[in-house]
Amino acid sequence: TRPLFCAVAGRPPHPPLPASVTRNSRNQPRRASSVLSRRRRQGQPSIPPSYLAAGRGAEVGRQRPRNRNFSMQQMALSAFVTTPSSSYSNNLPRLTACRSQRWHARRLRSQVRAQAQQELQYKKLGDSDLLISEITLGTMTFGEQNTEKEAHDMLSYSFDQGINILDTAEMYPVPTKKETQGRTDLYIGRWMQSKPRDKVILATKVSGYSERSTYLRDNAEVVRVDAANIKESVEKSLSRLSTDYIDLLQIH
Repeated sequence: TRPLFCAVAGRPPHPPLPASVTRNSRNQPRRASSVLSRRRRQGQPSIPPSYLAAGRGAEVGRQRPRNRNFSMQQMALSAFVTTPSSSYSNNLPRLTACRSQRWHARRLRSQVRAQAQQELQYKKLGDSDLLISEITLGTMTFGEQNTEKEAHDMLSYSFDQGINILDTAEMYPVPTKKETQGRTDLYIGRWMQSKPRDKVILATKVSGYSERSTYLRDNAEVVRVDAANIKESVEKSLSRLSTDYIDLLQIH
């Protein structure tokens, strides 16, 4: 007869079943599956309790298992995996996503703290005499995703940490639309009124060619990069930003 092996990983094999169980009336070997199926149909345990007591007891007496709770843990895990509750299975993707978000948030905070511990570096901007921080504050969400108070809080915090350059554009905030165009500059302009102008390096952008953003210009059928468009863009940006000069002008 062939010995039965326990389905739970890590448990030692049982000794062979008694002959009365493993052989039929014709004294022929029975398959283990047929024996187990018959016992299940009769409402009896798959393996006789007497066999479990004798066989497993003999094995434990000879060799103590390394982890006495291992088999029970594995059986509990198998039952949990094979018969999950409907509510848990429905919430599993959401739970997984929440765990992933928390992990990424912790990782991001660790990176920010590590970056903050390092001294901020400053470099010359091209061949100019402007000395700018290696990190520039972007502002394209001011006026759409962020309120004016949030914008001022971020601006103040960034400059308190040593960032001395911010970047805006005449078409901000994004997504760009006529109703909100220029709102980012207005938020920055009101914040700059309480700051020393020579300590803030201001970069902005003139819009490139566009047939849809004609609201940026007065009486224009198309927006393009030429002397007239650049002049109009700069004059409007200076007015919104409440300043009389721009440190860096870029083509968007």
